[in-house]
Amino acid sequence: MTISFAPERRSGAAHYALVMVETQPEAWTVRRLLAWMQRAFQEKQIDSARLCAEVLLGHVMALDRLSLFTQSDRVASADELQVLRSLVARALRQEPVQYLVGEAWFFGLRLHVDRRVLIPRPCTEMIVEEVIQHVRRSERDGAPSGFHNTLPAAVVAGRSAIDASAAGGGIASGDAPIETDDEREIERQRVEAERRLLAESRARRGAVGQGFVIADICTGSGCIAIALAKNLPAARIIATDVSADALEIAAMNAQRHGVHERIEFYQGNLLEPLADALPRVAPGGVDVLVSNPPYIPDHEWADVPANVRDFEPELALRGGPEGVDLVAPIIRDGPALLKPGGLLMVELAACTSAAMLAYAIERGELAGATIKRDLEGLERVVMGRRG
Repeated sequence: MTISFAPERRSGAAHYALVMVETQPEAWTVRRLLAWMQRAFQEKQIDSARLCAEVLLGHVMALDRLSLFTQSDRVASADELQVLRSLVARALRQEPVQYLVGEAWFFGLRLHVDRRVLIPRPCTEMIVEEVIQHVRRSERDGAPSGFHNTLPAAVVAGRSAIDASAAGGGIASGDAPIETDDEREIERQRVEAERRLLAESRARRGAVGQGFVIADICTGSGCIAIALAKNLPAARIIATDVSADALEIAAMNAQRHGVHERIEFYQGNLLEPLADALPRVAPGGVDVLVSNPPYIPDHEWADVPANVRDFEPELALRGGPEGVDLVAPIIRDGPALLKPGGLLMVELAACTSAAMLAYAIERGELAGATIKRDLEGLERVVMGRRG
């Protein structure tokens, strides 16, 4: 019921008076629901209120993010509203939206998550970006400089002799007429070799990461391992975690994205499972070792947001009194498992970055040890290469 102005007849003249007009309740459209949820989440100081609203509504109404805008006038059904109200109530009690819908996004991939694993964070994506660039640089730097350097020696010598003969007769190099059977055979071999090298070059471009082995320690949901496997389609990944529950989810996510045949999962504490894996998978060591281990120090635990502290697995979050109980062993023992020139990257708390960088430099096993900052400017990753 609303209050509005309506015309009223008095002695032949039109007058307007306040009258009560019965109206239908306003429909709960996509647009209205998003606005309502966003306000509610903002009042509770929930991070990324608009995004949380979109994720919940898209989940309940089976709409992707684009459809929430193209179908903004769509009206929710009674059943959808009932489910949505229940989920919003839980979100307002700080339960993470990713757990409510059972999914989280990481590096463009949709992954299953629940309370057995940590929710992937955007800041961790920079590890994936850096590794991809490292592999591509390594492939580029190790590629042959040109076809001439990779042709069979006999073919090169023969072609050079033909070119020298042509030069003596004033003919441009490479345009010498092919007259003898030997010359024709040399030219045939040259053409075949160049075609083979072109095919191999195309194959390498289509199979980035060929021959690379990457270890992901404390894999959790498998987000780093799976993102790397998707973007380096020829690389092999070893992923470890102390939690059997986490490995179950990681394996599920690997299967979901079709990379399960190139990722091997091992249960165990930190680097220990590699003792069994490396002799068979990478006897010379791995090319890259990355980790996002638990690293929140005890003195920061009380300040951790409630939606993290009360719902995400403490095993995947807390890193001991100083936050380095799991970080330091990886920096200490990880370089020995790398091939010469191999890359090591470990995510950590910003408050421990300076100490862990100093520790890495003091040990002297990582060349060019440095700190990488996230998008917020926080020092989040210690990285370096095995000397």
